[in-house]
Amino acid sequence: MYKIYGDSPKENASHFNFDIYADSLLKIILNNENKTPFTIAINGKWGTGKTTLMKTLKKQLDTSTPTEQTRKVKTVWFDAWKYSECDSMLSALMREVFEEMRRQDKLSKLKSKSWFGLRKVNTPKVMTDITKMLSAGKLEPEFEKWVGKKAYEEKLSFYDIFQDGMKEILQNFVLEKTDDKYSDEKGILVIFIDDLDRCSPKNIASILESINLFLDQEGCFFIIGTDISIIANAIEAKYKNIDDFSGIEYIKKIIQLKFDLPLLKENDIEYFMQNELKVDSKLDDYSDIIVKGLKKNQREIIRFLNTINLMRILGASLESKDTSPEDKFAYNDELLIKWNILNFSSPDFIDDIKIKNDVLFEIQAIARINDKKRDERIQSLKKDGKEKYYSYCQNEKIIDVLSSGKDEFNASNIETYLFLSSITPKDIDEELHKKAEAKISLAEKVSSIYAVAPGTVYEGDTTYTGTDLHDIIGLDDEKYIEINATNFTGFISQEKLKIYGGSFVDDRTIKKGGLVYETQIEQMDFQSDAWKDTYSIMELFGYVYVPLKNNTPNKLTKLLINSGDKYTLRLGSALELADGYELTAKQINVTGDRVWMELSKNGEFIEDKVIHVDEKTDGTWIYDTDIADEVNVEVFRVNVTNLFQGQEDSLVVVEGIWLIDYENVLEIDIGDEFGVLKVDRIADSSIIMVNEESILLIRNSIQEIAEGMKFKVADSDDLTFNLIRVYE
Repeated sequence: MYKIYGDSPKENASHFNFDIYADSLLKIILNNENKTPFTIAINGKWGTGKTTLMKTLKKQLDTSTPTEQTRKVKTVWFDAWKYSECDSMLSALMREVFEEMRRQDKLSKLKSKSWFGLRKVNTPKVMTDITKMLSAGKLEPEFEKWVGKKAYEEKLSFYDIFQDGMKEILQNFVLEKTDDKYSDEKGILVIFIDDLDRCSPKNIASILESINLFLDQEGCFFIIGTDISIIANAIEAKYKNIDDFSGIEYIKKIIQLKFDLPLLKENDIEYFMQNELKVDSKLDDYSDIIVKGLKKNQREIIRFLNTINLMRILGASLESKDTSPEDKFAYNDELLIKWNILNFSSPDFIDDIKIKNDVLFEIQAIARINDKKRDERIQSLKKDGKEKYYSYCQNEKIIDVLSSGKDEFNASNIETYLFLSSITPKDIDEELHKKAEAKISLAEKVSSIYAVAPGTVYEGDTTYTGTDLHDIIGLDDEKYIEINATNFTGFISQEKLKIYGGSFVDDRTIKKGGLVYETQIEQMDFQSDAWKDTYSIMELFGYVYVPLKNNTPNKLTKLLINSGDKYTLRLGSALELADGYELTAKQINVTGDRVWMELSKNGEFIEDKVIHVDEKTDGTWIYDTDIADEVNVEVFRVNVTNLFQGQEDSLVVVEGIWLIDYENVLEIDIGDEFGVLKVDRIADSSIIMVNEESILLIRNSIQEIAEGMKFKVADSDDLTFNLIRVYE
């Protein structure tokens, strides 16, 4: 049987000395004399085992027990790349902290113990402000406009508010106490950030800026797995307009300790293959060729062995076919291994062999003669003008592979290995599949939980301190309680729900016209850097819609995708978008500067376009159509940045997709009803709805408002109620 090896990082790895490295880092983290905040970077190239080491370290931390010299630890794992569509990486990071608290059943205890106590800062309000404000924008001075709100009576700065919220988390989640004074000698929060180097430059910068917020916060310890050279280049790209800006110097201010994963030795790779992977004994005879010919990289080894075993499966199946002797298929393991080492380590050499087999035979002949004569032959290549042949002979891996073993490539067997490699699936399909499975947007992440207003929290069947109508009873009719995106996570940015006082309320009743919902159009940037213009959105009951006309809110369709991520398609393959929409790369022209793309839904053709892609053109296709009596409405755009045309594979690189659900238009007219709300006014850029009937807030009940929004009323003589939002 031929084994296929998985590449998932292990939690208790001992190979490549990962257990020793993890134990050393563990001692640094647990030592209660080591002060925080502190950041460690685990630095290494692709496939060197950064995630494996981090998971091994996390496992050790999670199972550690505090002693007199060590402290308590809580850990949070943050996959930065999974949130690449999130507008705010700090918002996503804090969401993971809360999710970990929820998984450990600590979130409800946190809320009930102290988050609703009478403190100088209303902490749950602060933390929701942070996640909501950051979801709507960037960490820039605009936050000053949030300071000075009534809830922030101390007029604390944003950073003070953030740190106050973090102290609550450290006190209650890490120490699980509310009375002791917090100290990092007693316990710390360790946040692991993985796959940072897979993010866009914008999000890499966003994560590092987010970590900056923690640098004055006692009790926070960051472990970042990354390739520092990549993030340094990303930071420099973000701040390219600043003279003499150095990405490395910027990183040094954030990272206090850099741990470089040591380079692997040949005996490390042999041990890994034999003891961890337990490779087929038939491959043992060729382990020397393998470890010398490939990169000293565990992921490279796994990919190589999987490719070899797949080819062996294919070869064995073809060998067993009942064919005539002259058509009989045959291969041997030694040549198969040599071929694939060359394919992995020197793909240009393989490409030349596919065009002209003789290049392999000549280089092989040179490789298999003694050193003195070999040098003479190599120099003769240069004299004869065979510069490419000469450069291949200078490649030690090519010479080592072709000089090893007893079997040689020749004209009678070369077609076997060309054929096997041509029918083996390419890595790109595997990578795209992984990418499609792994990606999680922030919206998807929270869609199954309750969105709640701070101070009006819904926890199972329990209602805590909520809104009290008595705050506005007896006041002027113009006075109101406002619930908006800053104090209710069910709203996004521009939505407001107002409960008017005075004659509009009476005891437990909100009378006709006393409940007013407002939303308005705003302009948004495209996620793709290729598009500098903006588009209009309107939020409606927690969902994002796009008006068919820029400032006309009465015809709306849902926004499905706004992405600046990079996707790579093979010709003939389809990129699944959303709701059944697909984008297919059909064909590249012979000059390699135009691609034929097709948009479809559920297999049905919608539109196609030949896109011109070169340094002088935009590479953007915008598709507009007539919808709901509106002419030339833009419904889709895509940006193609690169085309690669090869003999076996041709690839299309997309960096920018925007799509609306234009087949389902929500048309809104005055008088339309949404639950208990009726559309009262439609202005140039806003919609206002009011309740047409009185709403009775019955004790211990849930009163429907509209589209998943509800009032949950407390089981109490004193009227308190929450606004909750249930995502179906």
